[in-house]
Amino acid sequence: MDEQQRLAVTGVTRLGQHQEGDDVYFECTIHANPRATRFSWRHNDEVLVHNVSGGVIISNQSLVLQKVARSQAGRYSCRAHNIVGDATSNVLTLDVKYSPVCSSGQVSTFAVGRYEDAEVTCTVEANPVLKSFQWTFNNTADTIDVPKGRYTSTGSQSIITYTPMTSLDYGTLLCSATNPIGTQKDPCVFHILPAGTSGGLSQVFLLQASLQERQHQHHLNVTSSTIPNFSVSN
Repeated sequence: MDEQQRLAVTGVTRLGQHQEGDDVYFECTIHANPRATRFSWRHNDEVLVHNVSGGVIISNQSLVLQKVARSQAGRYSCRAHNIVGDATSNVLTLDVKYSPVCSSGQVSTFAVGRYEDAEVTCTVEANPVLKSFQWTFNNTADTIDVPKGRYTSTGSQSIITYTPMTSLDYGTLLCSATNPIGTQKDPCVFHILPAGTSGGLSQVFLLQASLQERQHQHHLNVTSSTIPNFSVSN
């Protein structure tokens, strides 16, 4: 290869450590002769597309992520092209710090009777690791902080065994966590409901009645989707 014709991408650099909501800047260092004519950026091996409204700004050798989200953490690299060929930079890993948020897919409603236990598990995601959890109980009359001895916390989970004793013990449990970035903005919400005949599930009531008269048998089916009250005469 002619020594005057070359392409080398010597590195990608970024500035400082970042947390969710920050602007992140990447710079690609390129040595090329003739000059590079095409550039691209990759996130976890997927090509990034210039999208100003989405906060992804690509300007030749520079990449800006505006108000970075935790979903944008991962591996970043740049790629350049000239008539000699293509070259790819080293890979940098972007670590986005964020305060705790509720994990998806949690059971949020518990139907229990008085003196029955409801084991409620609160799971959150956070970066860096958690420092503490806090539970509160809210009903129509008051909001009460749950003493730390009433629940256990390990890693990203906190578990409380809740036992309603009176009608005022039904309401909402709120779970929030704290890490070095801050306290959870929106707590995880768990509803404690009285268990009726349905156990908290939707239901239909069915009455079946039969009468034997000589050689004939009569059947009656009555349904109700509200309460199991029926009146049958004759």
